[in-house]
Amino acid sequence: MRIAVVEVPIAHAVKRLRLISSDARPKDRSVERGVIGAKLRQAQADAKASMIEALEWKGEFVVDKNENAQNLADSLDLSNDDRPIPLDRLDQFREKSGVDAILRFRISDYGRTPKKVLRWIYAGTGAWIAGVITFAALNSNTRPYIGAYIATEVVQEAAELYLGTSFFGHEYKPVRIEAELIDTKTGRNLWEDAKTRTASRKFLAPYPKSQRTKELELAVSSDRAIVDLARSLVKRLFGAQMPRLMMPPESD
Repeated sequence: MRIAVVEVPIAHAVKRLRLISSDARPKDRSVERGVIGAKLRQAQADAKASMIEALEWKGEFVVDKNENAQNLADSLDLSNDDRPIPLDRLDQFREKSGVDAILRFRISDYGRTPKKVLRWIYAGTGAWIAGVITFAALNSNTRPYIGAYIATEVVQEAAELYLGTSFFGHEYKPVRIEAELIDTKTGRNLWEDAKTRTASRKFLAPYPKSQRTKELELAVSSDRAIVDLARSLVKRLFGAQMPRLMMPPESD
């Protein structure tokens, strides 16, 4: 299958450099905004490169990286502000590029999860914790461990994945990426999925402490999400498992 990769500009607002970078904050606010913009553009470019690499890994997809095709995608505005792409634009793109489908992706959360999403997560996590406590309390063998479990596994996982922070002294940087594969003939979505991933300690362990910047953590989080999206796509279209690449398996 021949595809083109199109990115939707990052919509997630980042107001402070410290949220995405270990660099010193400029005193001038306008300079800070400029640095933030440059960091986000670089993150998006890196994510696109990683997405292309992941899709080409096993050979099911041929990604059109031709500059003319990319320019055509830009001129037709195939990102379309994240809205459905009009069929006439898809027809033009298919006829001139020979592409079967467009993989459109967006980075929706970068470093922290929006508060409106957190309100739902808090409620869901609370119900989950209540279920764990009830189950454990009814079993005499697990009753003594309830406190320890709640204080570590449940709280730690929720904090790492959704809040971007940890109660155990380390700040994590979650990245959420959403993607869809659009048929250029019909405009129909052949697949869509979203993944939120973090760079927990085990993923940062190979790097010297001096290199463990916020930029690195966000890059690792992004790569993990992209690899899992590529696996999901391959499984959906071909019913096959993708090689694990450089990342360990991750549950949804």
